[in-house]
Amino acid sequence: IAYKRIDKNYVVCVCGTSNSNNIWDLIFPVENIILSMDLDVAGIDATIKTLIHLAPIFDIKNIESVILPKGQDPYDVVTNDGGDALNNFYERRWHVGRIRPVQSRIEQLQRTIM
Repeated sequence: IAYKRIDKNYVVCVCGTSNSNNIWDLIFPVENIILSMDLDVAGIDATIKTLIHLAPIFDIKNIESVILPKGQDPYDVVTNDGGDALNNFYERRWHVGRIRPVQSRIEQLQRTIM
């Protein structure tokens, strides 16, 4: 709903904590993927889970993420701050490899595995 309000019409919404990786099979082929998960532990883990699933089948150089304020999802931003605020976050999205909490969580998981 939030992205539709800012005229982003090609959006697939899933619950990050129960993100079914089968959804990607339905939307391919695409050129780019833009994730928009919360920056809490569950959102970071959902981002990592998605990346692990996508890495063998999609060029992860073409995956970006919208970085939202902590504790807010897209609907919260639109409701509290308006469509321009969400669009501003959307336009300033980052490549997933540059998001420090994602990098930190990957490093933490790697230490746990080793």
